[in-house]
Amino acid sequence: MITSNTPSSKFIFKESCLNGVDHCYLPFDFFFATKKFVKSVSADLLIIIETEIWPNLYRLCKKNKTKIITINGRFNPPQGLLGLMSKKLYISTLDKINHIYCKSEKDVSAFKEYIEESKISLTGNIKHSLVSSDVDTERIVDKKYVLLASSHHREEIIIIKEWLKLKSNKHLLVIAPRHPERLGDILSDIPLSGVNIAIRSKAEKIRGSTQIYIADTLGEMNNLIKYSEFTIFGGSFVDVGGTHSWKQLHIQKQL
Repeated sequence: MITSNTPSSKFIFKESCLNGVDHCYLPFDFFFATKKFVKSVSADLLIIIETEIWPNLYRLCKKNKTKIITINGRFNPPQGLLGLMSKKLYISTLDKINHIYCKSEKDVSAFKEYIEESKISLTGNIKHSLVSSDVDTERIVDKKYVLLASSHHREEIIIIKEWLKLKSNKHLLVIAPRHPERLGDILSDIPLSGVNIAIRSKAEKIRGSTQIYIADTLGEMNNLIKYSEFTIFGGSFVDVGGTHSWKQLHIQKQL
């Protein structure tokens, strides 16, 4: 069984056509909801990707004799007063994990402050193994464009306002939001009466007057990056964490 928390991830799961594998949303870490979930699944092994640290889930899995491992582990514990207040909770929660396979030496060092060193291994970033230079040769956007990739809430309007000031007729602004289901939120931030927009999910064509193209789809980011003039990464303008640039560097694009 694969669990996730967003409609985008559920869509990717369905598109992958994994026979014999089920998907469900993981409940928020409330005790009774998590207890019911753990009991109904009764798994032998829980594999955590990267940095999901949920105290009730870990404690109930341990009680259920479900082994826990973390792969591609990353850890950026809070600092200052919040760090002091939460350290005991982190230590007691991470103690339930059987082993953590970290993505970097920095993460190994961070985990060592909270868990036995014997439970930590460095494997490197497994996402690197997924990088491929094989990108569809057919362009999605048949016009020169600048790409805002994997954008977050409020970033789109920041870039759009600056883009409109340029009054560029030679280039298009393409926005590929991190979560395509946010299309409604993005449109609500834009003064639609004064901006010419085309939306990919609605199969709207890019015309000569189009200023902004919203690529609210999944699985096409590599193509959009390959043919862009340069790429602006989401997480650069709001404090939500950024997107790793190794994939884009592999395709050899300006960032």
